[in-house]
Amino acid sequence: MNLKLIFDSTKNTDLFYKIGIEVPDPFFFLDFGSRVLIFLDRRELAAFRRENKNNKIKALPLEPLIEKSKKIKDKTGSENKVIFQIFKDYKLFKKKVIVPRYFPLDIADFLRSKGVKLKVETCFYPERSVKSQKEKEIIGKNILIVRRAFLKIEKVLKDSSIKGKFLEYQGKILTSEFLKQEAEKVLLENKMMSVQGMIVSCGAHSAEPHHRGKGKIMSQKTIICDIFPRNKDNGYFGDMTRTYFKGKASKEILNMHDAVIKARSAVFKKIKHNAEISEIHKEAVKVFQDKGYDIGEKGFIHGTGHGLGLDVHESPFISSSSKGKLKKGNVITIEPGLYYPKIGGVRIEDVIYVTENGYENLTNHSEKMVIN
Repeated sequence: MNLKLIFDSTKNTDLFYKIGIEVPDPFFFLDFGSRVLIFLDRRELAAFRRENKNNKIKALPLEPLIEKSKKIKDKTGSENKVIFQIFKDYKLFKKKVIVPRYFPLDIADFLRSKGVKLKVETCFYPERSVKSQKEKEIIGKNILIVRRAFLKIEKVLKDSSIKGKFLEYQGKILTSEFLKQEAEKVLLENKMMSVQGMIVSCGAHSAEPHHRGKGKIMSQKTIICDIFPRNKDNGYFGDMTRTYFKGKASKEILNMHDAVIKARSAVFKKIKHNAEISEIHKEAVKVFQDKGYDIGEKGFIHGTGHGLGLDVHESPFISSSSKGKLKKGNVITIEPGLYYPKIGGVRIEDVIYVTENGYENLTNHSEKMVIN
């Protein structure tokens, strides 16, 4: 078994996935397959040993290594000296060492200068993409909280009135910032945090998939809401997108929304264990092309979805360049969308659990667009 090596804190989701305990400062982590060694300073060692329930993970004090490493003559950083001492004490120099792409370059260069052979792996723990029943339940509960935030947004929009080009709520012009604030309150009350922000974009802003949105909410324009918070307690994300409209929608907008719904339904029919990922994306493309929409620079301009878990975007990714097959236990988003700067954008996103012969929709929220 090759050695896997990481130097990071558990803000790194690969580490959090492997040990399940928060450690705020960077530490050395060695995964031998049958056992795991981590080296912590005394401020964190006792707490880790108390919380650790995995007998394959052994936490060792860092201080003795630091003292021994002071004798190393190389003019280099303390982390480099410590890892050199670890390799020396555990006779690791002849092992093939696998590191992630985010591994510190200075440590990598130092190890290579000492003859260590490093192999970089982009997907460090590929098994993360297949979720356990417990993980599925955690993500499902997170999405229930996200839905509450959407229900709050929907109530504000329903209680708003049209005042010329804009929406008014409780005597004030409604803004993207206010809707985000109201959604954030719901999330925080339920221990979820928008660590990467959220999207509430209107009009031309909604035609840019990642535009966070700002300013006044307009009537007669699409409003894309995309909320993807992290649960403070369990570390997993939820993710959901809906598109809203206040007023009388044009035929153009209604047709876009209908096409997104149909693309979503067509994709759902393709989802199951061992389904080719590229074929799933092609299904969305086919629906949009058949209805006369563009693919690429405008129209449908992004992938069909992505994995969801400890990262908001993780394997598997569903796009034109994807390879491989879906696996039972994958938790993925399905989020077809259409974007035209002069019209606006329409996107609907659900979180799906892949089963042997199909899927479970963990979102189960209305896709109704027009709110009056």
